Amino acid sequence: MGVNYERQMVEKAVTSIDLDGMTLSEAYKHISEMVAIYGGESKISFHTEMYEEIDRLHLMQAQLETDAEMQRRIHVEECAEERQRERDRREYERLSKVFGNT
Repeated sequence: MGVNYERQMVEKAVTSIDLDGMTLSEAYKHISEMVAIYGGESKISFHTEMYEEIDRLHLMQAQLETDAEMQRRIHVEECAEERQRERDRREYERLSKVFGNT
């Protein structure tokens, strides 16, 4: 598959949204305000917060990953690629013993 060394776009939560108890008209006004602030391309995502029993809506935007996020992703991809190469090498050696080198 290969390691992607290019900076990627990632979805990040920019704010949470609480529409609980709002009428449709109130929710529409609130969302319209958010569209004005964050733009119409933002996405709403449903998340459960760690250590909370409450599910929340978050407004997500695509942003370029930071240097630290990029370095971490590249490290993870390189490690995964190396593990896959090692698995392939072991499988090749196992099959070579079974069928011989041809």
